[in-house]
Amino acid sequence: MAAPGNAALADRLESFAALLELADAQHHAVRAYRRAAEVIRSTPAPVAELVRAGRARELRGIGPGIEGRLRELVETGDIQELVVLERELAPELIGLGRLLGIGAKRGVEVGRALGISTLDEFRDAAEEGRLQAVPGIGPQTERKLVEALRAADRPRPQRGLLLNRAGRSRRRSPTRSVPRLPATRGGSRTRPSGSRLSPPRTGRSRCSTSSSACRRS
Repeated sequence: MAAPGNAALADRLESFAALLELADAQHHAVRAYRRAAEVIRSTPAPVAELVRAGRARELRGIGPGIEGRLRELVETGDIQELVVLERELAPELIGLGRLLGIGAKRGVEVGRALGISTLDEFRDAAEEGRLQAVPGIGPQTERKLVEALRAADRPRPQRGLLLNRAGRSRRRSPTRSVPRLPATRGGSRTRPSGSRLSPPRTGRSRCSTSSSACRRS
């Protein structure tokens, strides 16, 4: 059996911490598993080798309890208690509760009461009017959940489309700006087509500041 990498070990510990929190485990235990996951993820050495060598507790924050979980994870490929929690708590219901704005723990409670585990099953329960059968859900809460469900089904406009519309509205503004003539060599500017050009002058004029007459060379 191939040894799991540090990222895989950290992911399972983080999942364990999240489900322990939903199962109302002690806060310090949840925090300890999350810190251990962070340490393992940032450790350059292969943690699985440290576990097999009995050196996992050399890492900061790894106590005997977490060391035992890591040994089980390295030797069997998973944590049995985590597998049980995933089956009982149903991660789909956790995501459903967050999607509907009622929280992960309440989402699990509602799913268990209705006997559902997916968003489609929740939608069917709402259409059948079964939400009020759940303890704590009255007409007002049911209405909010149905509205949240409809909002979740509503497609969101793409940001690019909004920017394009804003650009078109700005281009339709009645304020007109004076176009600037493109510069050419020598710093002069070209005239737009259709405008009259004065005939070219030959020679160079020299005008005196004291006289209004100018003579050409």
